[in-house]
Amino acid sequence: MQSPPCSRLSLDLVVLTKNNPDELDFTLSSIPIPPSWLFLRVLVVDGGAPRPLPESLSEKFSITNFTLFYINSSLAGVNGIYPSMNLALRYVKSDWFLFLNSGDRFSSSFDFSTIREFFCIAGLGV
Repeated sequence: MQSPPCSRLSLDLVVLTKNNPDELDFTLSSIPIPPSWLFLRVLVVDGGAPRPLPESLSEKFSITNFTLFYINSSLAGVNGIYPSMNLALRYVKSDWFLFLNSGDRFSSSFDFSTIREFFCIAGLGV
């Protein structure tokens, strides 16, 4: 039996930052818990970190309901926001992706069902 369209979606949130752990924490903390029908990955692309993601953030978000990946674009020889966005696209694996900047946040009323309705009901389902 085939599953109905959009019964399971995947989404990559690509968060761009430049050595700004406080704003990054603000953004990551605002991500709502994804519903069971959504596989959520968060890709953090840091364009200015002299070292890897601070351990405090790594530990804090290792127990959440999404998978966190860290990409240091400086180590990849990439400089600037647009080249960092292009670098991130190499790592996007989900059906859909969304770019955020560190400091952006989801409103407390945000519901992932909005995304599902947009893509599935609008006929853009995968």
